[in-house]
Amino acid sequence: MSENEIIEEKSKRHRSPNYPYVGLRQAVERVRKLYEKDGKAGAPPEIAAVHIGFGKPHGEAMSVLAALKKFGLVSESNGRLAPTQRALEIINLSEADIRRRQAIQDAVMEPAIYRELIEQHRESGWPSNDVLASELVTYRNFNPNAVNAFVEELKDSLQFSGLSEIVALELTVEDSIPIMQDSIQVRQSEAGTSSQGRTVPLSAPRIVKEILTQRVSPDCTAQVVFDGAVTQKAVEKLIAYLQLAKDNYEA
Repeated sequence: MSENEIIEEKSKRHRSPNYPYVGLRQAVERVRKLYEKDGKAGAPPEIAAVHIGFGKPHGEAMSVLAALKKFGLVSESNGRLAPTQRALEIINLSEADIRRRQAIQDAVMEPAIYRELIEQHRESGWPSNDVLASELVTYRNFNPNAVNAFVEELKDSLQFSGLSEIVALELTVEDSIPIMQDSIQVRQSEAGTSSQGRTVPLSAPRIVKEILTQRVSPDCTAQVVFDGAVTQKAVEKLIAYLQLAKDNYEA
């Protein structure tokens, strides 16, 4: 093997997979700045790089813009980068809104490397940062000098999206269905990509029979999802459970 071939082989061995330059939390803050400057219209990449918080469109700024694309927070059309509907939901909706939560979870599942790792650890849970880093270097060709930063960004993105705990990783299709206020919505949904372009978590297809959303006070909305056949007995059990649970809350 020639000297050039050795150098090329080392370069391949230490080149990390394609992953977002920044984590989701920072990506959301960057796209918020773009929206505040340019609204839905967006701006050409060189101007967008400045409007997301950089002094000029240098390499780091363009890498951050690429990360926004990887999370599905911006799209490019006619030479302009503009916030996507997903980004608008994250920026404008309240933290309590289920549509915002779903948009954030869709975003964290968008980059292939994030999605693959989430699926890989869905059942086993997340190892410690140093163990995960060593596995990424060994099995996924990560650069040892960059892997620790990636792991920290990944874990922070999961925390930001509410997917840090293994219970939260058990995503189901009903999480991708928009809720109608004070109404019951009957809808069938399958795993895949919705008409709005959202990626449904890769799990077995399920059918959501009914979703009931009811505002119970000015600052509180209750949501009940019936997954499967709904009977009077099932409703009675739910009522009994709520009666037992109410003592856990302030009067």
